[in-house]
Amino acid sequence: MADRYGGDIDYAALHYLLWCRRSTPGTVSFKQAQLAAELRVNQSDVSRMVTRMCHDGRLAKTPTRGVYRIVDPAAWTPEMIGTAPTRITR
Repeated sequence: MADRYGGDIDYAALHYLLWCRRSTPGTVSFKQAQLAAELRVNQSDVSRMVTRMCHDGRLAKTPTRGVYRIVDPAAWTPEMIGTAPTRITR
């Protein structure tokens, strides 16, 4: 996915940033509006990035709003793309 300036988004770097901010060993919580402000992008851009990361298997939604399961970036590989679970249970 390219950003509005024509550059590629570094999903690996974003994944690592979110990993460093995890709330518990396997989850990260954040508000998309706040993340958008920090990254200086539109909130809709963050929504698309999060959707892509969920599709790729880097993140998975939980029943709690704004909380995602996150895969250790060291364990994530490009071969995992599209292997995101359809439902996460606690």
